[in-house]
Amino acid sequence: MSTQAYNDAHDLNVRTHIMKYYRLHSCSWFEWLGDQLVLPDHGRFLELGGGPGDLWQQKEGWPPPGQLLCLSDLSAGMVREARQQLPGNPAIAYAVLDAGRLPFVQGVFTAVFAFGVLDQLADQTPALSEIHRTLSPGGVFYTSTGGPGHLHEIRELIQPFLPEANYGGDIERFGLQNGAAVLAPFFAEVELRPYQNHLLFQEAYPLLAYALSEPDVRQQLTAARLEAFEQHVESVVARQGEIRVTINKGLFIARSPH
Repeated sequence: MSTQAYNDAHDLNVRTHIMKYYRLHSCSWFEWLGDQLVLPDHGRFLELGGGPGDLWQQKEGWPPPGQLLCLSDLSAGMVREARQQLPGNPAIAYAVLDAGRLPFVQGVFTAVFAFGVLDQLADQTPALSEIHRTLSPGGVFYTSTGGPGHLHEIRELIQPFLPEANYGGDIERFGLQNGAAVLAPFFAEVELRPYQNHLLFQEAYPLLAYALSEPDVRQQLTAARLEAFEQHVESVVARQGEIRVTINKGLFIARSPH
């Protein structure tokens, strides 16, 4: 299975803040994502790779007591921060879990969520097999990923300084263009809902913060390369007046057979 990309929530919090406050259009990613979920009044839900629980902070008291959510992550630090961010909700339990080895009986969950997870895995089959096994008949799997052009402006800025850097997940493994085909062997029907937006940067600092919130980038940039990268971004902003970064993401909704 995948190694941990993030040991704690700092980098994800940076990205979430920037996605919220530097977006060009009104609806942020997590706001939009929350609006797409249709959850029954009673059910058991599992989130894989839930990080610090950003999604569940969109609506007060969500999920309500009639539902039970297991919020999990491969990182114990993430699970600890999620517990701190969502205190006192009896509908939420917490666990450190590997998506490819789930300690649950067959058919226990009404819905499973994995946002920005499958594109991080070199092989999705173990995780998808476990998700399929633990979903109840007619249960729903919600999963998100990026598509062509997503964040390509940031990749182009970084590329001269880190030609081999892996920025974010690999949409060739699981992206908007091939995700339905990857999910099809495990689910009866698959629907794709696209989300498009832009991030608008009129100064270099927040764009640099977003770029450096990717651990692979931050760890590989030497001091000299980092300084050169920062100067490059500052010069582009000064010359153009702004940099717009493409957000091309989407949500797959996949249903188990009845």
